[in-house]
Amino acid sequence: MATRKSSERTDEVPEVFERRNSIKETKKNRRQMICAVMVVFLTFYTVFSLVVFLYYYISFNSTPDEAELYSINLINQKGKTIAASSVKQANKSYGLYISLTDLDKLCDLSVAGDGDKLTVMLRKSGESLECYTNSSFMYINGNPARLSIPILYENYEYYLPVELLEQYFIGIDIVYEKGVCTMSLVDGSDTALELKLKNQPVSERITEPESS
Repeated sequence: MATRKSSERTDEVPEVFERRNSIKETKKNRRQMICAVMVVFLTFYTVFSLVVFLYYYISFNSTPDEAELYSINLINQKGKTIAASSVKQANKSYGLYISLTDLDKLCDLSVAGDGDKLTVMLRKSGESLECYTNSSFMYINGNPARLSIPILYENYEYYLPVELLEQYFIGIDIVYEKGVCTMSLVDGSDTALELKLKNQPVSERITEPESS
């Protein structure tokens, strides 16, 4: 009787070992699968995070319309170019600019300035613009206003944002085409330029910048 029980236990031993090995192998395979899934997930997450970071980094460091920078041509009533600025000259760190000297050739301005404060008067209409070097603050016919980028003064020359002409000068036609910003007077030399004040709420008093 004892011999029979001993024989049955001996027969069961290989089955137990085989079952244990099978369980161990299953657990091992499961751990390997979990590790593989985690590696794939982390790889995907890292790549996705890198793509998002690069997108925002490039968007943050790029300038508006960076894909197409513009040169500037000023045209008189006969279609002749009276002044021109290359892409390098017209595009400053803040955006697209036109020199006051070139603008005067088109608009016949009366100008007074000392490097800190600039006063521009339209001869025909008598309307005026006062602005400050390296500041977006200005007066339009005595009314305070702001641009999104500042007026610049470099190498004894004033540079005005094209935005200023687009938003406040009435009588200048501005056309963008094939990398060229073309400016001309709407009615040629008969145009009486005017200045308009953009309707923008002023929540608090705008104080005049102090002269340096």
